[in-house]
Amino acid sequence: MSNREALLQWFGRGHSGVLSLTGVLESPTPDCETYLVYPLLENGSILHHLNAFPDTDRRAPIKDVASALKYLHDIGIIYGDLRGCNILIKSDGRACISNFSSAHLIDEDALAWPHALPVWSLPWQAPELLQASVWPFTTKATDVHAFGGLLYEVYTSKYPLWEVPGVPRLIAEVCKGRRLLRPFDTDETFGRFGLTDEMWGIMEMCWRVDPQHRPTAGYLFDTV
Repeated sequence: MSNREALLQWFGRGHSGVLSLTGVLESPTPDCETYLVYPLLENGSILHHLNAFPDTDRRAPIKDVASALKYLHDIGIIYGDLRGCNILIKSDGRACISNFSSAHLIDEDALAWPHALPVWSLPWQAPELLQASVWPFTTKATDVHAFGGLLYEVYTSKYPLWEVPGVPRLIAEVCKGRRLLRPFDTDETFGRFGLTDEMWGIMEMCWRVDPQHRPTAGYLFDTV
């Protein structure tokens, strides 16, 4: 872990929806590696928790994440990798954001901190990140796009664009701004898991191709 990741995590410590950092350890070895110390959350990720308890109210943890994302944006931090595996469930059932390895400050220079987007996060990425003629740099709008993908995960138990085979095809579909497939009204996502037309509409707002037309994290917190 880098010192900058530890610093960003420390900045975010003032919100219950951000995983608390209990300590920082620096290796005595010449490479001076930094290790972040977190509490053990035995419930695991939000997807693990929902698979174990499928009848859980899925709107509650989404509200927690929206609140945390709004908080991070308000204090000047872009999260950069919002997806189910990075959302953990605490012992009281509340959701929190973890893993700040892709986070950065809003006014940080992209060239001063080049960061490769991990290939496994492609299904959540906004099209402008792959269309960029310069080094891709996440923004508030790309965080919001990823939030839409997280909503899709929570309500369908599938990752975005799950039906697209292979990385090259996936990249092409993301670049085109392909919308995700809406489940049928008879699917259990609408009945058992609580997906509504209103919530699907929020997802589509998050996936708008023009980043300026996507909602803010504050709007999402007020709406979900």
